[in-house]
Amino acid sequence: MNITRALIGIVAIALVAVLAWIYVPRPTHFCFDFLHDMYFGESKTLAHPVNTGVVGNRGIQYFPVETKALQTALKNEGYYIDPSEETGGGVYLTAYFGPSTQVALKAFQRKAGLTDTGIVDNETADALTARYGCPKQDNDPATTTPL
Repeated sequence: MNITRALIGIVAIALVAVLAWIYVPRPTHFCFDFLHDMYFGESKTLAHPVNTGVVGNRGIQYFPVETKALQTALKNEGYYIDPSEETGGGVYLTAYFGPSTQVALKAFQRKAGLTDTGIVDNETADALTARYGCPKQDNDPATTTPL
């Protein structure tokens, strides 16, 4: 009788462990290739943007995909991003480049030895891609040699 209870307990624990392994979210590796000539950030400090993205109220520029990737990279570096900027704060439909993103970006730029402009320029894009660029696939034309 005690052996049966012990076996049922062991099976129950094993089942819970397997279900937890299957259903508990695990962090995934983040990668993003930051492209050149995006030049996004606080529009008041951005004199001649190459790509203006979408301009919201008070001159805040946001590139939905790039801003979210930037915020993820900055958070991975240990910088604080205001949750309302990550979600749009009920004002925007997606993440936007707000004050905490700009402060975090400037701190990252200083840490990387760059001028702290608060703008994702080509040098900043290179520094971010060096840390968070996606690995090249074997069939990627950029990494394959012609026959």
